[in-house]
Formats: sequence, C-alpha cells, structure tokens
Amino acid sequence: MNRARLKNRHHSLLILVGFSILSACSSKSPPEQAQPLPSPVVQEAVVPTDLPPATSTAIPAFLPTEAEMEQIVEKPRVKTNIQASNPNEVSLVNGRPTFVEFFAFWCPICQALAPVVHELEAEYFNKIDFIYLDIDNRQTDSFKRTLGYRFQPHLFLLDGQGNITQQWVGYASQEELKIAFDLALE
Repeated sequence: MNRARLKNRHHSLLILVGFSILSACSSKSPPEQAQPLPSPVVQEAVVPTDLPPATSTAIPAFLPTEAEMEQIVEKPRVKTNIQASNPNEVSLVNGRPTFVEFFAFWCPICQALAPVVHELEAEYFNKIDFIYLDIDNRQTDSFKRTLGYRFQPHLFLLDGQGNITQQWVGYASQEELKIAFDLALE
C-alpha cells in the first residue's frame, strides 16, 4: 500500500472515531434523578455555666510563653537566599573539612536546602569551609569534573586534602549532614 492511501485510510479512521465520540456525548438520554440529601441533624450548643469569668490578663493557650518568646527573639536569623562562591577564590585543598554544594538558582530543591545548609554553616563557622558552586557558571566546570558532579543539588564533604569523604545527590536532612560534619571533625 502506498503512503497516500495509508494516510487517507488513517484520516478516515480518525474521522470515524471522532463522530463516534461526538454521538456518544450528545445522546439525548434523560438525566438520572438525583436522590435527595438527608436533612442535617441540628443540635443546640451546650454552654457550660460553671466557667470562671474572663479577665483581661488571661493568655490564650496557643501563644508562646515569655520564656519561649525570649528564645525565639534571641535565635539568630539564618539567611535563606542562595549566593554562589567565586570560583576563582575556591580551593578544595585547605587543611580542614570542606562542604561543597553544586546548586542552581532555579532549582526548588536547592532553594529548600538553603536554610538547612546556611544554619549548619553558622554552627560550624571556622571549623568547616562552605563552598557554593553555581552549575550554570562555566567557571565551575573544572570543579564538576574533579568531584564527579551528577545532578543538582550535589553535595560533597571533603577532608583537608580535598578527598571526598561523603556525598549526597538531592535533598539531605540537617541531621544527616550534622552527623557527617561531626565525624569529619573527629
């Protein structure tokens, strides 16, 4: 069978299927009668009469206590925006553990991971170096090849000599990273 006949046959089949669907959808069968909904049961509210009178000094239970407020206020703010390290200033061999994150600004997982990593960066300040490499920056290609980057976010923990001790692809929990950091510092 030549191509033109096959094409015409295909179009005819499509038209036939289309008419079948239209006729099935436009059938004039009477709609089914809907069953009436049961009437709702209404109960009167019972208001207790033995409650103490309200005072203006009462604090609703859902508000934090004064001690909890102090903890909230005193807790340092953690930056949640992503900022790339300058690839020209990055050294993977620096004599102490280094955390390297390959990320993309447009990546939602990277954005969700940012507060977790930045909080750890504040906690491990001057103990572990943190490097953030933008995968869309061509200057990071040599680091991608060196470390074996696969997909963002790709996280690496390096020892002081630049050897990979652990790596994660995708989201990693704060607890998981913290355990790895503590082991690297032993």
